[in-house]
Amino acid sequence: MQHNNSSKKRSALHAKHKMKILKYLLVFTLFSCANIVMPTGGEKDTQAPKVISSLLTKGDNSYIIQFDFDEQIQIHSWDENFYISPPIGNKLQKKVKARSLIITIEDTLCNESTYSICLNSCIKDNNEGNVLTKYFYNFSLNESLDTFSLSGSLKDAYTLDSIEGAAVLLYDRDIVDSLIFQISPNYIAKTDNNGQFNFSNLDTKAYNVFAHQDFNYSYSSDNKTAFLNNTINAKNDSVVSLYAFEPILQDNIILDTILNMKKDSTNNIFNDSSQLPPQNYGRLELVIDKTNACIIQLIKDDQVIKERNFLTGPFVIESIPAATYKIKYIYDLNNDGKWNTGSRAARIQPEKVVYYPNEINIRENWDLVLDWFISE
Repeated sequence: MQHNNSSKKRSALHAKHKMKILKYLLVFTLFSCANIVMPTGGEKDTQAPKVISSLLTKGDNSYIIQFDFDEQIQIHSWDENFYISPPIGNKLQKKVKARSLIITIEDTLCNESTYSICLNSCIKDNNEGNVLTKYFYNFSLNESLDTFSLSGSLKDAYTLDSIEGAAVLLYDRDIVDSLIFQISPNYIAKTDNNGQFNFSNLDTKAYNVFAHQDFNYSYSSDNKTAFLNNTINAKNDSVVSLYAFEPILQDNIILDTILNMKKDSTNNIFNDSSQLPPQNYGRLELVIDKTNACIIQLIKDDQVIKERNFLTGPFVIESIPAATYKIKYIYDLNNDGKWNTGSRAARIQPEKVVYYPNEINIRENWDLVLDWFISE
């Protein structure tokens, strides 16, 4: 009997030990599985947040606009990009709450105006930082909205480069020029990275158009300015082109200044010509539909390599170093052989500049003849 009891005890201990091993194996297996099979996050979010609803309400001495988005958001470059047109005072507050942007305007608004809020590049999502690049919200305190639009571009008058982040301003036609940049404009827009701008909330009145290189539209002689000679009416006008120039320059003239450039008796400009073998020259003849005085430049790597003044055609340029060039045509309206900037005070536009649509290739010992129709 004692032997049987001992055997039973050993069997029970063996079974208990076996159960412990099984438990450890089970825990290890579960732990291993948990580490091997990881949940996947799916595709990366590349979409900017979208406005799914907006609501304007009137509070106590304020107006509250709530924008609801399809995901959680945060503020992005607000001070650099946000604006309201027509401009209001500085009594404006913003708050983000999960998926909502709440703007509180503590200012007196005009019942007759349609306001446009620009949220371009002001909002991004919480997770991936995708930016809402373009969004405008138009509202009015009455039942009707002004919906006439005006768009356009702002370029440097001499280089024709686009000007980004500039203020385009509309003033009532009765405002005298001396007050421009001293009082708040009727409407304001900001140029994008392509120099493009847009108003979408205009009425049918006539306005003067101005632009200032700095979005802080108080006047500064350090920044370029632009204007239209005629007033615009969004009922009849839809697209305008503005060309900005330095408002104050010595003798009102800009000249090309390039280091190590030499000029010969034929009015040809080129860099250190003594290093160019003579066989590397080509010839260009332009058949142009203009008969006015002009300046024609050949530009390589943003430098003027050749320049010729013409009172009339034929437009032929000799001894051109073999290379690829841009062609620039300058209207020399006063026949002084120089590009002249404009004057806002005198209502004079800068002399017009046009580029040939394609680059050209000058080959050595080769004549190139091009037809060029320059549209007004």
